[in-house]
Amino acid sequence: MGNNDIIERRHISDQDVIKRILNGEKDYYEILMRRCNQLLYRVIRSYIKEDETIKDIMQDVYILAYLKLREFKGTSAFSTWLVRIGINESLMYLRRAKKSVTAFIIDEYEQTLNFPERMHPELKMIQLESKTKIQHAIDTLPEKLRLVFILIEVERLTAACVSEILGLSKTNIKVRLHRAKTLLREMLSDISDLESLFDYGAEHCDDLVVKVIRAIIEMDCYPLILNKN
Repeated sequence: MGNNDIIERRHISDQDVIKRILNGEKDYYEILMRRCNQLLYRVIRSYIKEDETIKDIMQDVYILAYLKLREFKGTSAFSTWLVRIGINESLMYLRRAKKSVTAFIIDEYEQTLNFPERMHPELKMIQLESKTKIQHAIDTLPEKLRLVFILIEVERLTAACVSEILGLSKTNIKVRLHRAKTLLREMLSDISDLESLFDYGAEHCDDLVVKVIRAIIEMDCYPLILNKN
């Protein structure tokens, strides 16, 4: 890939990317995936705690979104449409597995938080305990409050965008966010360092992209063909 192609892919709009995919340039789907990976990961993790399950659901969501791509009308952002699919797939998984929602629990904190190798052991432990406390506090939030909190305070989406994703009024979204913050204030004195708790690392992103692109390239059909009358 040349420098000009890299620059073009970086600045091309989602709508133009989708047009190229529908015209047969399947590899352009990688652009949409890399733009949405962090958001999709955080949303699914608000329902499900197991990392391997999250990865499997993300892969299923991307493939399903690819197959339904012609159904995307462009009236909202592609990421909004994708998140709705992610939420539906997560809920379907939970119903099939008959599991209660216990999100945001990380089994191996040291691998997830990526502390500097030369950090003093005591400082590392203090930061680890702080992040663990924040993680546990968010985990205790009711599901309806937790998802709104993550989308707005961690993912930095607007209340209007979250309202569109969840099909709720902006007033309802703001009320849920206020309740979430109130509950967290009762448990925490500092909730500022949230984003690093829910990062979808580059190594995970690369692996997911490779798997999904390989799967859709091996398909004999295109989204454009699937939805013909």
